[in-house]
Amino acid sequence: MPENHQKLAARLQEAFAGFLDHTDAQIGRLVDALTKLGELDNTMIVLLSDNGASQEGGPFGVLHEWKFFNFILETPDEAIVRIDDIGGPNSHTNYPWGWSQAGNTPFKWYKQNTHEGGVHVPLIMHWPARISSDTSGTGTGNLRDQFHHVNDIVPTIYEALGVTAPTTYRGYEQMPITGTSMLSTWNEPDAPTKKGVQYFEMMGHRAVYIDGWKAVTRHQAGTPFDDDQWELYHYEQDRSEWQRPRRDDAREACRDGRALVGGGRGARCAAARRSHDRAVRRPVP
Repeated sequence: MPENHQKLAARLQEAFAGFLDHTDAQIGRLVDALTKLGELDNTMIVLLSDNGASQEGGPFGVLHEWKFFNFILETPDEAIVRIDDIGGPNSHTNYPWGWSQAGNTPFKWYKQNTHEGGVHVPLIMHWPARISSDTSGTGTGNLRDQFHHVNDIVPTIYEALGVTAPTTYRGYEQMPITGTSMLSTWNEPDAPTKKGVQYFEMMGHRAVYIDGWKAVTRHQAGTPFDDDQWELYHYEQDRSEWQRPRRDDAREACRDGRALVGGGRGARCAAARRSHDRAVRRPVP
């Protein structure tokens, strides 16, 4: 990698790391304040990322990401003359794809995509008065491994507080809540997920999760949606979406009523088998 490429990529990631450190310090200030008020144990804190690592820096990184959205390729040799602007008020930077891949490891692709690199993020829930955080006996809290989605946070809060969401508000009918509460996992870390189905879509990329299986496709803008190549994964065993199941395994998933891609059960099974066959013929890197 040429020297200017290295210098630009390193400085862009340093700015990202610095902002992350700044964010962590501000969260610490909030926690310290709640502790001094004696309210930390009785406060629910929910912290999550909004998506996977960004692809909007392009192959080299950019000093202003709107160049990426407007298809303006800024080379490292052009950007390096403004390297000291990075992290300041005259920049809106984004790191290059190499750092995105490192940040998303072991998942595929990036923010905007519906593969796990775009949608799989950490979620921290902290509420000592209600959430058992030390069932392991280590004093460090513990993990929950169930599949859930961001739309499950509101139902969890409502159930924890004993709140029933109104069907109308100030005369306006409210959209139904689509998520599934995670409350059952708070004190039972190994409780099975109650989340049976979740659909994803962004910029033509789609995915659907059903009962431990996931079908996903990465759409190329300007091409027919019918030409998209679907990939099928046993999500509960392969979070990194690395191993395509054998056709017999996909058929077994259909027989169990867990096949993917809309329609009735029979249609889902047929579509899943077709998607599996296309993916085997033309695998996505």
